[in-house]
Amino acid sequence: MIRIGLSSAAFLTRSPADIIRLAREMGFDAIEWAGDAHVAPGNDTAAAQILMDTLRAGLTVASYAPLYRVDPKGETGLGFAAILSAAAALHAPIVRVFAGGSAKKPGMPTRANGNGFETAAEKTEDRAALVAELRRLGDLADPRGVTICLSLGNRTALHSYEAARALVAEAAHPFIRAAWEPLPGATMEEATSALSAGDSGYALLMARRCDRDGRASALREEADEWRSRLSTFATRAGDPGMGRFVLLGRMGEDDPERLADDARLLREIAASLNPAKRSQ
Repeated sequence: MIRIGLSSAAFLTRSPADIIRLAREMGFDAIEWAGDAHVAPGNDTAAAQILMDTLRAGLTVASYAPLYRVDPKGETGLGFAAILSAAAALHAPIVRVFAGGSAKKPGMPTRANGNGFETAAEKTEDRAALVAELRRLGDLADPRGVTICLSLGNRTALHSYEAARALVAEAAHPFIRAAWEPLPGATMEEATSALSAGDSGYALLMARRCDRDGRASALREEADEWRSRLSTFATRAGDPGMGRFVLLGRMGEDDPERLADDARLLREIAASLNPAKRSQ
């Protein structure tokens, strides 16, 4: 079943109460709570209260998105145990984070060795360390039943669809997946194909707008593509009775009118895909 969620990262300066109100008014099913701005790790009491407020509003928690980057060198700064604890307090089934840095081009300077250039051995070592760290974090998430979803992005190890597929495949861990979204420079066909190719490893779908000529297009301008993407996502491997979340909201976007219109389109598509709603 497809459920439509709002990422609170779109409203960084607004209170959780205001975000819950907006989510209800715009017809969302769920909220992804951003860390730091709204649900900082280390305060599980506050996280539990936000969970109760979310549930009382008739919404559920889609995921938890702290500002955390999986590093090949291990945990830095905030401990991942605190993040998992906050996710548990929120009853969040997913923790969405970033992983690694962007892939270095041949000959790119690095501080790793004396001649100032990265060697093939060093790249291989970093990759192996990143995979090992992902597996370690997956083992920590396993007992809590929380899936770690890696966000795509130019300055991450998941800088392309192929890179995302490869890293999730290398980690080979049931609690390590990826969060799909349109990538700058990728055609609509490439983006949709990546989502539908075999066991793509995507456990979360981010419904982002694609920039065109300096502006962000409404999802309705690509309605057929989004219908295809949600249809594919709804039939991914796994229990068909489990909710599959599609999230809206760029960081700091704060445009309720545009988000409400995008949400209406996604609800229309979801209603045509969800068996319970089709039978009504």
